[in-house]
Amino acid sequence: MTSPVIYIFFNRPELTRRTFAAVREQRPSRLYLIADGPRPGHATDAVRCAETRAIIDELLDWNCEVTRDYSAKNLGCGRRLSSGLTAAFALLGEAIVLEDDILPHPDFFAFCDAQLAAHRHDPHIHAIS
Repeated sequence: MTSPVIYIFFNRPELTRRTFAAVREQRPSRLYLIADGPRPGHATDAVRCAETRAIIDELLDWNCEVTRDYSAKNLGCGRRLSSGLTAAFALLGEAIVLEDDILPHPDFFAFCDAQLAAHRHDPHIHAIS
């Protein structure tokens, strides 16, 4: 797979283990990880965020360029996604975006790779979903 992957996650270790395994099967050469920090007043968030990040490290067993964009404090879904995706696309230019609660079909990545290649220079297309 040639396209970079942006993987967005938070504090759901079980979901992350399952969905990041799908990314692992593809072994992208560039990976951009976005995670929000623990929410104040949620006692289990710090532990669950740390556990989820540890799962990523455990499953990340192939040679690739990794950027970890992890927030130390909670920015909230809107601000964290906006800031993370802005930084990711500034660095990568284009990517396949996957969130921790989406389990992609095995053909998903090949489809996205092909569509990015086919439409890369079309200024009218900004996203493929």
